[in-house]
Amino acid sequence: MPNVKEIKKRMIDTDITYADIAKAIGKSTVSVRQKIYGHRPMFLYEAEIIQRLLHIEDQDFCKYFFNNKSHNVTEND
Repeated sequence: MPNVKEIKKRMIDTDITYADIAKAIGKSTVSVRQKIYGHRPMFLYEAEIIQRLLHIEDQDFCKYFFNNKSHNVTEND
């Protein structure tokens, strides 16, 4: 599951919105939010697009997209 808190922090730092991500991966903003919060599966190509948009280094990829703790995060966090 994606690391919601880290992705949200990075989105703020890079001034990227859910709408920006949705446009880049060709999905709705609702779908993007569901994928980031782990309610829908995120495909590798989608994670790679988000990685590029958020300027995440390759060595940090797992920190953002493979987090076992994110299932405890709610959308209000």
